[in-house]
Amino acid sequence: MTDLEKTATSGFNGGTAVALLLVIMSLPLAGLGVYSSRRSEEMQSWKEGKALVSSASVSKIRDSKSGMSENFSFYTIEYEAEGKSHKFSFREGGTLRWQKGAEVEIFYDPNDPAKASLERETMTVAYIMYGLCFLLLLISLPFWWLSWTWWSGEGEAAEALKES
Repeated sequence: MTDLEKTATSGFNGGTAVALLLVIMSLPLAGLGVYSSRRSEEMQSWKEGKALVSSASVSKIRDSKSGMSENFSFYTIEYEAEGKSHKFSFREGGTLRWQKGAEVEIFYDPNDPAKASLERETMTVAYIMYGLCFLLLLISLPFWWLSWTWWSGEGEAAEALKES
């Protein structure tokens, strides 16, 4: 039995490999979509509150490998939730969005007030992940079809094998 005959009768060929690779690549995207949609749903029940920017500064950070530098803003946010004081710090790229002493709106988890965010997550990330997953699965369809026609004995490749 030749290599071509073994490949044709095994049901596994290049089309199958590409299709499987695309399906496997879509799985993490589907997982991220599920995670993002659950997180977004959870955050919709978070309470709104006011917080105070207790510190705000900008630092230029230089990348040792590329030599390029970028501005980063560093903040500490303090707020009261469910009768207790809380604070968190974060950084973001660019110039200052708020000055020290500014009042900002926050969202916090009423079940765990130490969890807070300045922005409520939306379903946008989930929709993007689901869309990319669907696109990869859609792209895999022609490869599944190619694989099936090869394996089932239909199509030009199978005809060429029959003639040899």
